[in-house]
Amino acid sequence: MGVRNYVGVISTVGCANDVAHWIAQQIKGTAPFLHQAGCGQLQPDLEIATRTLISIGQNPNLAGVLLVSLGCEGVDADRIEREIAAIGRPVKKVVIQKAGATVALNEGLLIAQALVSEASQIKQQEFDDSHLVIGVKCGGSDTTSGLASNPAVGAACDIVLDNGGTCIFGETTEFLGLSTSWPGVPSAKALPIKYLISLITWRNGRGRAGVICAEVTRVPVISPVD
Repeated sequence: MGVRNYVGVISTVGCANDVAHWIAQQIKGTAPFLHQAGCGQLQPDLEIATRTLISIGQNPNLAGVLLVSLGCEGVDADRIEREIAAIGRPVKKVVIQKAGATVALNEGLLIAQALVSEASQIKQQEFDDSHLVIGVKCGGSDTTSGLASNPAVGAACDIVLDNGGTCIFGETTEFLGLSTSWPGVPSAKALPIKYLISLITWRNGRGRAGVICAEVTRVPVISPVD
């Protein structure tokens, strides 16, 4: 379930980033998705890039998608377009080498504006928190992260989880140092122990990895300033 109705302007390859950026910069209601993949990669890596771009285009926070293709990329731009369209999402594509950069830019601007106009007609609907899937990511740790931002994000995730929603936390290095803190957290005691904890212990200048593996279901809030 999405909470936004952006039009995603997705570059299918790093060489098309500029045109995608220029389109998104000029059309309000769009969100650019730029990257450096899609060319000069081995086939397994191109497959990962292709699946990632498809997944971005299928994100529920996008009401429409404009693909900006160079025309000679290694990823399968037609497959990306086809699989995004398969979920019923409006998707269009401009090809820079086919139309020329200037024409592709102008076409992209018109298409993006039309998709934004179409998205604006979608009526909002209420839904409960159990439909939410929220991904959280470190934006760059500083001296206040453990005092304010991390506990705040954890508290927000707890609210979503308590109402049946889902939170995804992928940066497991942020678990460092919590192995002795978790047993004392009330919310952790009340739940089955199903965590994935990656612990890296530095001894005598050498890193030794100890891994405790289990299913990840919930991360409790751990605040040093209770």
